Amino acid sequence: MNRGQEAVRLAREYLLTFRDQGVTEEILADYLEPKQKDLRPKDINGIYERLLLSVTNSNMKRQVVNGTIGGIWNLKVILSGFDPAEVKRKFGGDSWAVLDAIDREVPHTKEIRRGPRSIFTLLSRAIVTGADFLSQFADADDFYGWVDLFDADDRARPALPMLLGSEVAGYGFPLGCDFLKELGYLNFAKPDVHIKAIVSGLGFTPPKPSDYSAFKAVIRIADETGFSPYYVDKLLWLVGSGYFYRHPEVGHKSRIGLHASDFVAWANEALAAAGSAVTD
Repeated sequence: MNRGQEAVRLAREYLLTFRDQGVTEEILADYLEPKQKDLRPKDINGIYERLLLSVTNSNMKRQVVNGTIGGIWNLKVILSGFDPAEVKRKFGGDSWAVLDAIDREVPHTKEIRRGPRSIFTLLSRAIVTGADFLSQFADADDFYGWVDLFDADDRARPALPMLLGSEVAGYGFPLGCDFLKELGYLNFAKPDVHIKAIVSGLGFTPPKPSDYSAFKAVIRIADETGFSPYYVDKLLWLVGSGYFYRHPEVGHKSRIGLHASDFVAWANEALAAAGSAVTD
């Protein structure tokens, strides 16, 4: 058994030690084995909504957005049902006009801050740049056909999240990957803080890996195991984050705690004990 196979086996085994908190094989399968068609929005409006969800999928952004306006969904009215072409026409690329509309028309429980680095200022920039980007495509099939060109070529694939980072304000390589994998492109993985901690801790990258090197490490593990990068990403992310977001019955309100460092220590001990049975 190679090191990637052993790392995946150990990650599953580790998560199942939390059976007393509700983690089961069936629940793991719900995250690890999605039906691609179920992930993929059927129209460009759904793709735009997914793009904006990924904008908030870093640090505390989603918590702040959800806690202030109740979630991205509540922008539906001011964003014309998430129609990127209509958003482009309505706001003309003016992110401050978007921020004004949020403040004026979207019910909120907290102040909508307007500093240059505030979350809603950054979100408003993503709204107008994302609308401008997606309005280039006639419909969802046109967009998916364009993405498929990159996804079909192992050499070109990493260039796509980099391109998205240039097109959409607030995106970088990790959020570009997040957007694509949550659209059902299972060859992508998001190199977030949890993934980086685990792949570096298990020796798949040097300490403090770059986003790209962590991405490549997940791809290598996927290649060694026969699972998709999406599968490896979700598995390691569940270990690190402890967040079973679709299952409130797990742990305390879907959370079993952060476990990247504990898992790395436990897995490295197991890998050392396996010795020559594990190959690089």
